[in-house]
Amino acid sequence: MMESILSGRRRSSQQSTASIASVSIEILPEFGWSIGDERLFGPGTLFQGHVVVRCKEHSARATRLRMHFQGVEAMLTYDVGPGIIRTSSNQLFGVRHTLWKKLDDDDGLHAMTTYKFLFTIQMPFVQFPPSMNHDYYRCTYKLSAFLDPSLGYGEVPVMSQRCINYIPLTETRLLKAPLYLKDQKGRRKQIPSPNMPSVTVKLHSVEYLSGDTIQATICPKFTESSSSCNSYDYQVTMNLYQISSFSADSVPILSQLVETKSHHVEVQQDANGSNKSNEFRVGLKLKEDLPPSFEYSKIMTLTYKLKVKVYIKRRKTSFSLTAAMQSKSNEGSKKLKEMMTTLPWPSTAMSTFETDIVVGTLSRGVRAGQDLRDYTSYRSSEELPIPKFMKHIEYEDELPRYESTRLPSYTSEILVHPQQHGATITTGSIISGTSMEGIRSSL
Repeated sequence: MMESILSGRRRSSQQSTASIASVSIEILPEFGWSIGDERLFGPGTLFQGHVVVRCKEHSARATRLRMHFQGVEAMLTYDVGPGIIRTSSNQLFGVRHTLWKKLDDDDGLHAMTTYKFLFTIQMPFVQFPPSMNHDYYRCTYKLSAFLDPSLGYGEVPVMSQRCINYIPLTETRLLKAPLYLKDQKGRRKQIPSPNMPSVTVKLHSVEYLSGDTIQATICPKFTESSSSCNSYDYQVTMNLYQISSFSADSVPILSQLVETKSHHVEVQQDANGSNKSNEFRVGLKLKEDLPPSFEYSKIMTLTYKLKVKVYIKRRKTSFSLTAAMQSKSNEGSKKLKEMMTTLPWPSTAMSTFETDIVVGTLSRGVRAGQDLRDYTSYRSSEELPIPKFMKHIEYEDELPRYESTRLPSYTSEILVHPQQHGATITTGSIISGTSMEGIRSSL
């Protein structure tokens, strides 16, 4: 009996709240950066938008419109062992602001009317982790709007939420001198074949943007012991791994392959040529939506590692085939040649190279500024800058907003336009915390 009464009250509360208004959040498209159809915001950026309130029959019950902006990073819950669950969360910031407040009975929201409340947010010049949804980690920046009804009605607020895509400012640049990677096999004290050429990998940069191509130069080096006029096949495999580590752990929680590419190149050794003439380039294309590297989170760090494997195979040359076929009759020469071409390569060498790669967000030559600091660099005694709601100021000498459907009004602060079925829309600037006094006139 009691459960039926409580459920009935909840249903009546939801129905009465739904009859007050509907709320939505719109972000103006001229702010931030655009990547495809997405708008991105970062340190120091400013963005504006509207909280759209579409009033219904009981809109007079609304008393206040407030807005929250919150940034949260969290370690997603996962099982460490039998009966052991690990999770953690950290609030980056949290700010709130009142966009509108009812002061008296004449200052309420009118039924069947649509209102747009302007808000402006200034992001601090602080490096926060990027927006991302990882297997073990999540970082979100969320705008929330609440339309509060009067307490006397016992109703819940009407709520709307919208996530903001945030990216840090991570610089990228070219190296002043090429980086030559060392063969990891040499570190394991494995001696390569003396008859095979050695190889090194040369990089001009280890910092790239998402969507760029990692360029590497393969540099073969022929020794005196290797015979001249040999033909070598190079199979180059480039792999990019994304390494995720919790800040409190020394071992990565996840290392996954995000990009891979294989190249097959044939190099003909020239007896009179230099080693440089045998160099060739390979590339690895990065995805457009690859999250940037960051190591300034209190929960997780995200890095990348490039691994390059080079397989070298030497084929039988025409001289060796000719010498072998001279001892056979003309009838068996064709059969012998076909057999030799289908045999596996007589010798194979493999070299492995790896280096850390930074996925940034700023193009080469663009600098973020010396005042930019990671949010983890602020000590407990320092005040961490947080986003701010900026007050919208209208100047007396500012021209009213032009609309192609009507002449501008130089007297009214709030413009009202008739809509279908008797509804109206109110546009213009609503000063935060002030009443909705103004001239309400229709065409």
